[in-house]
Amino acid sequence: MFKQGKKYLRKEIIKTYGGQSRSGITTPSKYPLIFLFTSKIGKEFGYDDGWTDDGTFEICGEGQVGDMLYVRGNKALLEHRENGKELHLFEAVGKGYVRYISQMVYKSHREDIGKDKNNVNRKRIIFELSTEYTSNEHDQTLSSSKTIEGKKVVRYTTTYERDPIKREQAITIHGLSCMACDFNFEKVYGEHGKGFIHVHHNKPLNETGETIVDPEKDLTVLCPNCHAMVHKNKKNTLTLNELIQLLN
Repeated sequence: MFKQGKKYLRKEIIKTYGGQSRSGITTPSKYPLIFLFTSKIGKEFGYDDGWTDDGTFEICGEGQVGDMLYVRGNKALLEHRENGKELHLFEAVGKGYVRYISQMVYKSHREDIGKDKNNVNRKRIIFELSTEYTSNEHDQTLSSSKTIEGKKVVRYTTTYERDPIKREQAITIHGLSCMACDFNFEKVYGEHGKGFIHVHHNKPLNETGETIVDPEKDLTVLCPNCHAMVHKNKKNTLTLNELIQLLN
């Protein structure tokens, strides 16, 4: 239907399938489709969309003024699976054109407080979306302790390449205990937890882009709880020291 990375005139999409012409969540009545349109200028209206470090796409619900409610497009997005509707994500690129990113799937959602277009605090709904993809893992040979990673690659969406060897090197250097709370999965869960830990980029790849990564200085091993707390506010990724101070 849509080709990843290809540009389309938004008005032609609406003309072909129907739906609201100006909404960020468009729900054609005659097709089992929901179109999601994200734009950098959305921040002016209280929308703060973007990718997280773990590859989740977060998109604000609709509603420019006042609390966001679970109605219209927000309700349609929330219930798209049970209603048999596909989610398709586009990003605005200017002059009426949008670039197709991917077919998405609802994962979860949360509520927070953010500004509306009148700069007044209100409740926002943040939808967390994911895309499934299959990637072939290639055998690689350890050579240097520093390699380039973070290059943008297109699978079903734009994501950021991570070198699996860097993960193994980081674990070799830092161990398998959380560097913030010292939790060790093998000690608690025995053989079932052996070798399990999250590896965190101290500077998210979606901020640095293609970069050289030193597993000793640039990567940290964290348990999932601490990793989630580091990224709780995507505008301010916590440092390891900041996280440790919260625990103390």
